[in-house]
Amino acid sequence: MKEEFIKTGLLKIPEKFTRKKIKDICSTFGNLMPCDLFDESPYQPKKTENEIHYVGYNKDFPWGAELYWHQDGIYYDTNYWGRCLYPLKNGNMIDTYFSNLQLAWDSICNTDKEEARTLELEYIEPAKKFDNNYAGKFKSNFWKSNYTSKSKYKTKKQRLVVRHPITQKETILLCPLGLYDESFTDTSLYKVMFNAAMNYVEKIEWKDNSMLLINDNLTWMHMTKPNPKYFNPMESRTMIRLGFNYANLL
Repeated sequence: MKEEFIKTGLLKIPEKFTRKKIKDICSTFGNLMPCDLFDESPYQPKKTENEIHYVGYNKDFPWGAELYWHQDGIYYDTNYWGRCLYPLKNGNMIDTYFSNLQLAWDSICNTDKEEARTLELEYIEPAKKFDNNYAGKFKSNFWKSNYTSKSKYKTKKQRLVVRHPITQKETILLCPLGLYDESFTDTSLYKVMFNAAMNYVEKIEWKDNSMLLINDNLTWMHMTKPNPKYFNPMESRTMIRLGFNYANLL
């Protein structure tokens, strides 16, 4: 399992899992992410499940249904780049799309790579962009609620091109939704990289309690979109998510 994760960065295990088993599997890669690093309001986990985060959708917390392309965890000082997702309730309401940034980077020309290596960008936790000031052009109908983050807008500067700590290969922190200065998305370099990323997209259609997905946020970005066949705005959707670092892989 470790070898496949290092090679592909995206594992799909088609089985039914308990919470304990999910935690055990993620722990083989490294240390689990404490919940106090990741607060998602109505989905704040129970105190007895310290590393388990609940994410999803409900009518009072609607932006989880249509999140634009992003990479979890690159906004923090801690290196919890690994994530797992497991559908508990109404997982099929919303599809998740994954884009392989490693393959996208490998496919662009050397001139564009040289320019990308010179850039340092400012990133911000996407949840802090969902008010009228920061939603910008990524705002959708699902975000026209009264939800406003009351947290301070803390940003983090990162190199656009980074080396993966395990493979030592270059990859990119493209993360459109996490960009603090969205003007970068208007540049020709961004458009080249984004279009390349769209050539390597995989769609995941969920079925409750049937598959554990594990991904590497340094080499894959993802987005969510309502499934027109199953989405019901009055229903809620719940997914288990765990974050982990690569302490056992380095």
